[in-house]
Amino acid sequence: MSISFSRAEVRILIAIDVVAVGISVGVSMRALKQKWASDEEEALKAVIKIHGVGKWKTIQTDPECNHCLVARFNIDLQDMAKYESRSSG
Repeated sequence: MSISFSRAEVRILIAIDVVAVGISVGVSMRALKQKWASDEEEALKAVIKIHGVGKWKTIQTDPECNHCLVARFNIDLQDMAKYESRSSG
């Protein structure tokens, strides 16, 4: 029997494992940055156009893109938005 997980599901499972282990070894979730996938970047750009910059919790829970951004923290969204605005302008 083979089980397959989406990219977001794998990130969530890793995050859960790290939190469980991190409590005892002091690992910060923020220290485990993951490279942004192109679908995540595009989803973030699209949803920022709808909700605006700064509405990170709303953006995270938006039904159209939450499957892409569910494994990202609010600060991850903010950092990527800053990075994108600097690189595009």
